[in-house]
Amino acid sequence: MNFFDALPSYLEKIDQEQYRQEMVPEWLRLYLDYETLEHLMIVAGEFRHQKNSLKIVKPMKYYELVQNLEIKDKIDKDKSSLLLVLDQELQKIESFILYKYQDLLCKSQQLQEQIKLMQIQDQYHKRKKECLKQQFYELYMQQLQFQSFIQLHTRIMQQLQYEVQYCFKIDILVKDRAILDQLNLKLDDDKSKTHQLLSFNFYPYDPDTCRKNLEKYSAKKKAGSTNIYLFGLFFGVSVVVITILLLMRLEGMLDPENEELFSPIFPSIRGGGLLLIYYWLLTLDQYIWIKYQINYKLYLGFNHHFSTLTEVIKRVSFLSTIYLLLFLITCIQVEEIAFKDYKQIVKILPLLYWVIFFGYLLIPTIKKFNGQGRRWMYRMLKGALFTHFLSYDARYTFVLDQFVSLFSPIRDLEYTICYYSNDLFNDNEEIIHYKECESGQRIVGDICLVVVFSLKCLHCLTLAKKNGKFYNTLEMWNFLKNLLAVSVGIVGCLNKFDKTDAILWIILAGTFTILQQYWEIKNDWLFLQPDSKFKFLRSDLAFINPHFYYFLIILNMFVISAWTFTISPQMYLYLKIPNQQLFIMIVGIMELTRRFIHNLIKVEKEHILNLRRFRSSKDLVYPFEQKGEILAKVRQSNAYNISVLEFQRLSQEFTRNTQLNFNKQAIEILLQQPYDQQIMKMNSSIDRKKIRQQLQTEYYIKLINQYS
Repeated sequence: MNFFDALPSYLEKIDQEQYRQEMVPEWLRLYLDYETLEHLMIVAGEFRHQKNSLKIVKPMKYYELVQNLEIKDKIDKDKSSLLLVLDQELQKIESFILYKYQDLLCKSQQLQEQIKLMQIQDQYHKRKKECLKQQFYELYMQQLQFQSFIQLHTRIMQQLQYEVQYCFKIDILVKDRAILDQLNLKLDDDKSKTHQLLSFNFYPYDPDTCRKNLEKYSAKKKAGSTNIYLFGLFFGVSVVVITILLLMRLEGMLDPENEELFSPIFPSIRGGGLLLIYYWLLTLDQYIWIKYQINYKLYLGFNHHFSTLTEVIKRVSFLSTIYLLLFLITCIQVEEIAFKDYKQIVKILPLLYWVIFFGYLLIPTIKKFNGQGRRWMYRMLKGALFTHFLSYDARYTFVLDQFVSLFSPIRDLEYTICYYSNDLFNDNEEIIHYKECESGQRIVGDICLVVVFSLKCLHCLTLAKKNGKFYNTLEMWNFLKNLLAVSVGIVGCLNKFDKTDAILWIILAGTFTILQQYWEIKNDWLFLQPDSKFKFLRSDLAFINPHFYYFLIILNMFVISAWTFTISPQMYLYLKIPNQQLFIMIVGIMELTRRFIHNLIKVEKEHILNLRRFRSSKDLVYPFEQKGEILAKVRQSNAYNISVLEFQRLSQEFTRNTQLNFNKQAIEILLQQPYDQQIMKMNSSIDRKKIRQQLQTEYYIKLINQYS
């Protein structure tokens, strides 16, 4: 029996899963090692429970249990170990609290200085003001993270206090809890002050917008009844429409190879469907990142305008509903089941969907229809196209990678423009126009291929310039790999179905596929690490279960074979593949699946790197120039002196970390150590990973239960 079962009803065992869910992932190594402390209390708790049970019912057994020296020695050792481990844990926690609190005080003070500098220098500079506004949001998020760290440890300490009292009859953590309670109240004041500064200086006429933006960081909303109803309605409509379309196909209708009916408009429908699949897979990526607490917003550079998962699902569901309904109406008319008198109108419905989709992407409004998300997209596109000449940013390469997987929809968009720009309503020549627009006659997709991979080559050169070395570096090999991808596309485009050219394409495509697979596993995902805890992977995994990674790697090996057809689709003609239109659609879906896998693990890898660097948020930027004389006047303010005094007061409150032994550099070194290698030293070395294996808890539990 676990001793927690014998605790009073108002004391509940801490849920380890919930405990981890509430952690800031990047600070994982800094949280209280509750699991070790729990193991050190199990024997004493079971002893206390059995002793209370036997005292009245079996007094002789009670006396024998109490006089058992082996059990008493075990409890005394566990008690000493618990106090030692707890003291080390509290020292670690208090050191980090001092470190982080000092950091937040300095950042808050610097932002207050920036406000005054903004008022003195140039308060009408929109770009600098916008940048400073974002820094206040970033500070607020960091204050929230730190407060969650404090609040979680307050609850943990309260629970530990009761459990240690029950097991060993000693009082602990009273002062520590009181200090954390006071600090929690102070952080409430700091957050309120940040909110007031942000609202007063940047939202003087619209404070509600400021409040709603801040709530997105702190609110943990579950899907409301309205959202559940709307998603259920969408799901039901989608199932009905897809069922109807499948039944029509089983009856021999909707044949993509039927040149007289469905084939001319199928590429337009296919392109819209592939874009929706891509959108849904991005949404699935976001769901998995959130579920496993992967800080994707940090890597992608989202600001306070980021969209929640519920908002993203609403948008993609809305677009999917429109697509399915237009698709269904078009299919019914093409097969002459209904709408026979509206042929010319129904014929343009596939084009209408493209207009709606790009209207959503290009609509100029900022406040409606995720305008800020579009601004982020435009900023990333601008950076991917131009900024790489000046500086390297991994996000720009990430954006270009998305375009690689969208070559199939891009070609279908090119076909749509070609098809509908011809004499659409001339039924006698419709098939001629349709043939003229086939992929073999178009080059826009191939131009996109050359441009995207040329930009990726430039990214490699920019990064090599930044590092000061190119020869025999990862940048050089990545550069050559991207050049090989360009050659695959060019050979496929210029191939006139001559056997020699086709063989050359097969050789280049096969070579690139193998290299790309190895590059993704080794460099993009950081797998195949030597001495890894998990074979062929790395020791630190955000998704925890290694079999999930093995499954994704195997699936990626399968779907990556479609990549070469994505960049050179003309080759399916040489290979004489039947059902060519469906084959292109399957290839597009496989490539989007590959992009889903790559995005998922790529962001997870960047998250792991942030964990290793103890980076949970972006570094603050101070846009207004800090001139010497002005800065001296600003720093004479009471706020600066109060911040210094506040830190001094807190550092004196902690008995384990005074200003004399608080070492910021030592904390930073601790944060760089892998969790499994942390060895706390005090009188003796204790390896936290081994201590639980040496407790022999099960043996002593059985020994105690012999008396019951």
